[in-house]
Amino acid sequence: MGDGGSGLGDLSAELAQAKQANSEDSESESSTDSSETTEADTTTKVETASEEQADVAERDPREDPAFPYDATVQFPHYAREEARDEFEAARKYEAERTLEQDHGLKNVEKREMHDAALRLVADHSDLWARYVMAARGLDPDASGERDDE
Repeated sequence: MGDGGSGLGDLSAELAQAKQANSEDSESESSTDSSETTEADTTTKVETASEEQADVAERDPREDPAFPYDATVQFPHYAREEARDEFEAARKYEAERTLEQDHGLKNVEKREMHDAALRLVADHSDLWARYVMAARGLDPDASGERDDE
């Protein structure tokens, strides 16, 4: 398993804040006085919602990726080559094989694997911190007090 010193937590937080800001901007731009809403607007919204529901209903979770490519944002990970190689080997030869052979998933996309890996790390920040400490040669089980004080 590789070290976790890539700074993903900061990037994930920034990404979440950016999405929140974009969402708020979109809401404020699209908000109108309810008296201005016409019957045509309401009909269009209902038709659009129905089309989106139909698209979701047609998606086979065993065949199709969880989300489209255009729903992703690319950003770099800064890691040592050995950590990257371990990550890629685990993704290709362990996790993807488990999904395909044990659970029957097809067309597992790299973006899905990366998204899941980031969510896994975010859900286990305490373990992530332990890996950073271990990479620095520190005992993650030792107390937080410094010996040089």
